[in-house]
Amino acid sequence: MHVGDPERTRATDALRRHYVDGRLTDVELEERVGVALAARTRNDLRASLVGLPRGIAVDATGIVRRALVIVAAVGAWCFISSLLLVAFVATLAVAGASAGVFIGFPLAWLALTALLYRAAAR
Repeated sequence: MHVGDPERTRATDALRRHYVDGRLTDVELEERVGVALAARTRNDLRASLVGLPRGIAVDATGIVRRALVIVAAVGAWCFISSLLLVAFVATLAVAGASAGVFIGFPLAWLALTALLYRAAAR
């Protein structure tokens, strides 16, 4: 069966991903891309991909690790936000309302939120 430009493009993209992942050298990439671009049939395209894994696997451990970091950051944010709210209410009850209280606690909460966001974004 004949192939067109979209199939050749997908094959060359796959070859480049294999190159980036370290499965191909510069010379191998150049040779295989040449074969893929000259391919007229699916068998020709398969020849350019021979010996390489069919699908590039997704790193599931990286995804799970990222999800755990986000869950931990959200949990820490909720816990510390609750503590700040309790401290805010206790300060209002003991010391009364003042500009420092109404400015200090929201600034502390914003700083906490920014720090946890940055930590989770890494």
